[in-house]
Amino acid sequence: MKKFVTFLATMALAIPAPLAVSTPAVAKNANVEFCKGYVGSDPAVDPNLNRGECISYLTTADNYYNKGGAKHAYAVHQCDYLAENYPDDFDLIWGSKSACIKDIESTL
Repeated sequence: MKKFVTFLATMALAIPAPLAVSTPAVAKNANVEFCKGYVGSDPAVDPNLNRGECISYLTTADNYYNKGGAKHAYAVHQCDYLAENYPDDFDLIWGSKSACIKDIESTL
């Protein structure tokens, strides 16, 4: 019996910690899930948008609208997005990122 208990103790110690200890589930970021499905789903829509930019832009927007922070960061992300994905419209309306940022910040 002593050999069996020693064997069980040895096996318990041999199991890697992540497998032996249950951890709380990591909450899924809805922005990540949205961007996985959105980016590249239609090449004609937002052709220069990549998944990282999408997640960052939406997360910054969430932080601004839901937590009241980072007004400037949100404006910068919005202007970057517009300049990269709709350059003709961007140039027609603002002509520069600084003008875009000032305009966006004035409406927030």
